[in-house]
Amino acid sequence: MSSLKELGTQVLVVTDGLKAFELSQQSGVELIVLVEPLPVLSGLSVCSALREAHVTAPILLLCSPETLTTGLDAGADCALPEESDDERVQAQVRALLRRVVLDRSPLRIADLSLDTNTRCAERAGKVIRLSATEYTLLELLMRRAGRVVSREEILEHVWLGESRASDNVLDVYVSYLRTKIDRDFPVALIRTVRSQGYMIAAG
Repeated sequence: MSSLKELGTQVLVVTDGLKAFELSQQSGVELIVLVEPLPVLSGLSVCSALREAHVTAPILLLCSPETLTTGLDAGADCALPEESDDERVQAQVRALLRRVVLDRSPLRIADLSLDTNTRCAERAGKVIRLSATEYTLLELLMRRAGRVVSREEILEHVWLGESRASDNVLDVYVSYLRTKIDRDFPVALIRTVRSQGYMIAAG
Protein backbone atom coordinates (compact mmCIF):
# COMPACT_ATOMS: atom_id res chain seq x y z
CA MET A 1 0.00 0.00 0.00
CA SER A 2 2.90 2.34 0.58
CA SER A 3 3.43 2.49 -3.18
CA LEU A 4 0.03 4.16 -3.58
CA LYS A 5 1.25 7.19 -1.64
CA GLU A 6 3.63 7.84 -4.53
CA LEU A 7 0.58 8.79 -6.61
CA GLY A 8 0.00 11.83 -4.42
CA THR A 9 -3.24 10.52 -2.97
CA GLN A 10 -4.30 10.31 0.66
CA VAL A 11 -4.20 6.66 1.69
CA LEU A 12 -6.03 5.28 4.73
CA VAL A 13 -4.92 1.80 5.78
CA VAL A 14 -6.91 -0.62 7.94
CA THR A 15 -5.88 -4.10 8.93
CA ASP A 16 -9.06 -6.17 8.78
CA GLY A 17 -12.06 -6.57 6.51
CA LEU A 18 -14.67 -5.33 8.97
CA LYS A 19 -12.84 -2.04 9.48
CA ALA A 20 -12.42 -1.76 5.70
CA PHE A 21 -16.16 -2.21 5.23
CA GLU A 22 -16.97 0.45 7.85
CA LEU A 23 -14.43 2.96 6.53
CA SER A 24 -15.44 2.47 2.90
CA GLN A 25 -19.00 3.62 3.64
CA GLN A 26 -17.83 7.08 4.68
CA SER A 27 -18.30 9.97 2.29
CA GLY A 28 -15.24 11.11 0.37
CA VAL A 29 -13.80 7.63 -0.25
CA GLU A 30 -12.96 7.60 -3.97
CA LEU A 31 -11.27 4.21 -4.34
CA ILE A 32 -11.13 1.02 -2.28
CA VAL A 33 -8.16 -1.36 -2.49
CA LEU A 34 -8.55 -4.71 -0.77
CA VAL A 35 -5.57 -7.04 -0.33
CA GLU A 36 -6.32 -10.67 0.49
CA PRO A 37 -6.13 -12.38 2.86
CA LEU A 38 -8.00 -10.07 5.25
CA PRO A 39 -8.83 -11.15 8.81
CA VAL A 40 -12.33 -10.93 10.35
CA LEU A 41 -14.05 -10.35 6.99
CA SER A 42 -12.54 -11.49 3.69
CA GLY A 43 -12.04 -9.15 0.78
CA LEU A 44 -14.65 -11.06 -1.22
CA SER A 45 -17.16 -10.59 1.60
CA VAL A 46 -16.30 -6.89 1.85
CA CYS A 47 -16.94 -6.47 -1.91
CA SER A 48 -20.33 -8.14 -1.68
CA ALA A 49 -21.33 -6.23 1.44
CA LEU A 50 -20.33 -2.86 -0.02
CA ARG A 51 -22.34 -3.43 -3.19
CA GLU A 52 -25.33 -4.57 -1.15
CA ALA A 53 -24.97 -1.32 0.83
CA HIS A 54 -25.00 0.58 -2.51
CA VAL A 55 -21.44 1.87 -2.15
CA THR A 56 -20.44 2.80 -5.71
CA ALA A 57 -16.75 3.67 -5.23
CA PRO A 58 -14.56 1.52 -7.51
CA ILE A 59 -12.95 -1.49 -5.84
CA LEU A 60 -9.56 -2.98 -6.71
CA LEU A 61 -9.07 -6.45 -5.27
CA LEU A 62 -5.66 -8.09 -4.97
CA CYS A 63 -6.20 -11.81 -4.45
CA SER A 64 -5.02 -15.26 -5.45
CA PRO A 65 -5.21 -16.17 -9.16
CA GLU A 66 -7.86 -18.77 -8.31
CA THR A 67 -10.28 -16.16 -6.95
CA LEU A 68 -9.92 -13.41 -9.59
CA THR A 69 -13.21 -14.27 -11.31
CA THR A 70 -14.98 -14.73 -7.99
CA GLY A 71 -13.77 -11.28 -6.95
CA LEU A 72 -15.26 -9.65 -10.03
CA ASP A 73 -18.54 -11.48 -9.46
CA ALA A 74 -18.52 -10.23 -5.87
CA GLY A 75 -18.48 -6.61 -7.04
CA ALA A 76 -14.85 -5.65 -7.61
CA ASP A 77 -14.23 -3.39 -10.61
CA CYS A 78 -10.81 -4.93 -11.11
CA ALA A 79 -9.08 -7.98 -9.67
CA LEU A 80 -5.33 -8.50 -9.91
CA PRO A 81 -3.10 -11.33 -8.68
CA GLU A 82 -1.82 -10.53 -5.20
CA GLU A 83 1.77 -10.78 -6.41
CA SER A 84 1.29 -8.00 -8.99
CA ASP A 85 4.16 -5.52 -9.02
CA ASP A 86 3.75 -1.93 -7.81
CA GLU A 87 3.83 -0.48 -11.32
CA ARG A 88 0.87 -2.57 -12.45
CA VAL A 89 -1.14 -1.79 -9.31
CA GLN A 90 -0.44 1.93 -9.64
CA ALA A 91 -1.50 1.90 -13.29
CA GLN A 92 -4.79 0.26 -12.40
CA VAL A 93 -5.36 2.71 -9.55
CA ARG A 94 -4.79 5.63 -11.94
CA ALA A 95 -7.27 4.14 -14.41
CA LEU A 96 -9.95 3.70 -11.74
CA LEU A 97 -9.41 7.22 -10.39
CA ARG A 98 -9.81 8.63 -13.91
CA ARG A 99 -13.16 6.89 -14.05
CA VAL A 100 -14.15 8.61 -10.79
CA VAL A 101 -13.31 12.00 -12.30
CA LEU A 102 -15.32 11.24 -15.45
CA ASP A 103 -18.30 10.10 -13.39
CA ARG A 104 -18.27 13.46 -11.63
CA SER A 105 -18.19 15.48 -14.82
CA PRO A 106 -21.38 17.37 -15.70
CA LEU A 107 -23.79 15.36 -17.84
CA ARG A 108 -25.11 17.16 -20.92
CA ILE A 109 -27.74 16.57 -23.56
CA ALA A 110 -28.90 19.34 -25.87
CA ASP A 111 -29.31 22.45 -23.65
CA LEU A 112 -29.78 20.41 -20.47
CA SER A 113 -26.90 19.89 -18.04
CA LEU A 114 -26.69 18.04 -14.73
CA ASP A 115 -23.87 18.75 -12.30
CA THR A 116 -23.23 15.51 -10.41
CA ASN A 117 -21.21 17.33 -7.75
CA THR A 118 -23.82 19.93 -6.77
CA ARG A 119 -26.78 17.80 -7.97
CA CYS A 120 -28.16 20.85 -9.77
CA ALA A 121 -29.72 20.89 -13.23
CA GLU A 122 -29.89 23.70 -15.77
CA ARG A 123 -31.67 23.98 -19.07
CA ALA A 124 -30.87 26.88 -21.39
CA GLY A 125 -29.37 28.70 -18.41
CA LYS A 126 -32.43 28.22 -16.20
CA VAL A 127 -31.71 26.54 -12.84
CA ILE A 128 -33.99 23.58 -12.15
CA ARG A 129 -34.52 22.49 -8.55
CA LEU A 130 -34.79 18.72 -8.11
CA SER A 131 -35.83 16.52 -5.22
CA ALA A 132 -33.51 13.64 -4.30
CA THR A 133 -35.67 11.14 -6.17
CA GLU A 134 -36.01 13.38 -9.22
CA TYR A 135 -32.24 13.84 -9.32
CA THR A 136 -31.55 10.09 -9.15
CA LEU A 137 -34.07 9.43 -11.92
CA LEU A 138 -32.71 12.19 -14.17
CA GLU A 139 -29.10 11.14 -13.62
CA LEU A 140 -29.92 7.56 -14.62
CA LEU A 141 -31.68 8.68 -17.80
CA MET A 142 -28.87 11.10 -18.72
CA ARG A 143 -26.17 8.49 -18.17
CA ARG A 144 -28.10 6.31 -20.64
CA ALA A 145 -28.92 9.16 -23.03
CA GLY A 146 -30.27 7.90 -26.34
CA ARG A 147 -31.05 4.45 -24.93
CA VAL A 148 -34.24 3.03 -23.48
CA VAL A 149 -34.12 2.34 -19.74
CA SER A 150 -36.67 -0.29 -18.74
CA ARG A 151 -39.25 0.40 -16.08
CA GLU A 152 -37.89 -2.49 -14.03
CA GLU A 153 -34.35 -1.10 -14.08
CA ILE A 154 -35.53 2.37 -13.11
CA LEU A 155 -37.56 1.04 -10.17
CA GLU A 156 -34.62 -1.04 -8.96
CA HIS A 157 -32.09 1.79 -9.35
CA VAL A 158 -34.11 4.73 -8.04
CA TRP A 159 -36.12 3.03 -5.32
CA LEU A 160 -33.63 0.23 -4.59
CA GLY A 161 -36.27 -2.45 -4.86
CA GLU A 162 -38.51 -0.94 -2.16
CA SER A 163 -41.81 -2.79 -1.98
CA ARG A 164 -43.83 0.43 -2.03
CA ALA A 165 -42.38 1.45 -5.38
CA SER A 166 -44.69 0.74 -8.29
CA ASP A 167 -45.30 1.63 -11.91
CA ASN A 168 -47.68 4.33 -10.74
CA VAL A 169 -44.99 5.88 -8.52
CA LEU A 170 -42.57 5.84 -11.45
CA ASP A 171 -45.09 7.51 -13.76
CA VAL A 172 -45.73 10.21 -11.17
CA TYR A 173 -42.02 11.06 -10.88
CA VAL A 174 -41.53 11.05 -14.64
CA SER A 175 -44.41 13.52 -14.80
CA TYR A 176 -42.70 15.68 -12.16
CA LEU A 177 -39.49 15.65 -14.22
CA ARG A 178 -41.31 16.50 -17.45
CA THR A 179 -42.91 19.49 -15.75
CA LYS A 180 -39.52 20.77 -14.67
CA ILE A 181 -37.38 19.73 -17.64
CA ASP A 182 -39.67 19.99 -20.67
CA ARG A 183 -42.79 22.06 -20.01
CA ASP A 184 -41.36 25.53 -20.63
CA PHE A 185 -39.10 24.55 -23.53
CA PRO A 186 -39.86 24.03 -27.23
CA VAL A 187 -38.26 20.58 -27.46
CA ALA A 188 -39.21 17.72 -25.13
CA LEU A 189 -36.26 15.55 -24.10
CA ILE A 190 -37.92 12.88 -21.95
CA ARG A 191 -39.74 10.25 -23.97
CA THR A 192 -41.95 7.28 -23.25
CA VAL A 193 -41.18 4.10 -25.15
CA ARG A 194 -44.41 2.12 -25.05
CA SER A 195 -44.24 -1.23 -23.22
CA GLN A 196 -40.52 -0.72 -22.56
CA GLY A 197 -39.62 2.26 -20.44
CA TYR A 198 -38.26 5.78 -20.76
CA MET A 199 -35.38 7.54 -22.42
CA ILE A 200 -33.92 10.99 -22.77
CA ALA A 201 -32.73 12.10 -26.19
CA ALA A 202 -32.03 15.33 -28.06
CA GLY A 203 -33.25 14.44 -31.52
